Formats: sequence, C-alpha cells, structure tokens
Amino acid sequence: MKNHLEIINKLKSSILKNQLPGEKAHLQMAPYRISSIEAKKRNKNPRLSAVGIHLFLNSKNKLSTILIQRTNKLPTHKGQIAFPGGKKDKTDVNLLETAKRESKEELGIENGTLIGELTPVYIPVSNFDVSPFVFFHENHPKIVQCKDEVEHYFSIEIESILNPKNIDRFDYKENGKVIIKGVPCFNIAGKIIWGATALILNELKHILS
Repeated sequence: MKNHLEIINKLKSSILKNQLPGEKAHLQMAPYRISSIEAKKRNKNPRLSAVGIHLFLNSKNKLSTILIQRTNKLPTHKGQIAFPGGKKDKTDVNLLETAKRESKEELGIENGTLIGELTPVYIPVSNFDVSPFVFFHENHPKIVQCKDEVEHYFSIEIESILNPKNIDRFDYKENGKVIIKGVPCFNIAGKIIWGATALILNELKHILS
C-alpha cells in the first residue's frame, strides 16, 4: 500500500477534481440493492446529517480510521457500527460543522485537518441524508467517549478495506427474524460493518484501489 501522504493526496485530488466513484461504489454494498439517488426520490424532506472519517497513523505507522458501536439508547440505528456523526442542528452553520460537532460530542475528537467531502449516502429506513467528511490527524486523536451514545470505539487499518477477503455477506435479523438476507458487509476481525458505513468505506476503497 502507498504511504499515507500519497493516500491523502490521492483523496484530495479525487475530491477536488470531482472524480468520486459515488453511486457505483455505494451500490456494491447497498443492503436494499438500490441507489441512494433512487431511494431519495421516494421520500421527501430527508433529514440532513454528517459523519467524520478521522484518518490517523497508528503505532505501526499504518493509516487507520476510528469507528464506533452505537448504544441501544439511541432512537435510530441502535447497536450498529458507524462513524461518529449525527443530524444537523439549527445552530450548525453547515454540514461540515455538524461532522465536527458530532465527532467532538461522541468521541471528543477535534483539530483534524480537513481533506474533503465524499459522496452523500441516503438511508431509507431513517430518512437520513449523510454527508461524510474526511479529516487527517498525525497521531491517534485523544478520545473522550460519550457513553450515552457510544457503546465502544475501535480502529481499523485502511489496508483492511482493500483486502477482498474482508468482503462478506450476512442475514440481518431483528428479534431473531431475518429482515434482509445476504446483506453485503465488511467483516474485519469479526466486526460486521454494513449499511451506510460500508457504503462510505467502499467509496474510500474505490478511490484508493
């Protein structure tokens, strides 16, 4: 894999030149097998939200990112693996501010260098339109976990999303009943990453592949 500066520059270049894979990458990991654009047409007034993708160098000098598992106290997407983020507040000037605010509220993360914004992802089940913003930190950000929203947090190396062995499928269940069969996911060290988070990671994978 390229060194972290090459990766950061490639991300910046793709974003600045508007050469993001977008829907092509999203569809490969979409649980309902439809594009965000088509799903959004079926719903009105989506709820705007944003997440922070915080890239950093781990102790092995490997580019990594931080993910959280949401608590069961939250109104939507209970217990799922996600990036830190949430809905846009009236006080947020824009969605970039939403990503920064939510990252600080959930994990205490701040002061990252903005690289740019990836393609928004629409989530039909909760009517959220999610804007992903990528930040870079030279070292692992200092974490102050909000235990009401974050069950736990962990990091994955970016190399892991490029490994085809980590692409998998699973049957999503609620109360023991299968709701969606054969959902595409990343299975990284036993962590099942699916839904909007997998769509975002897959776009990142396409940019870096």
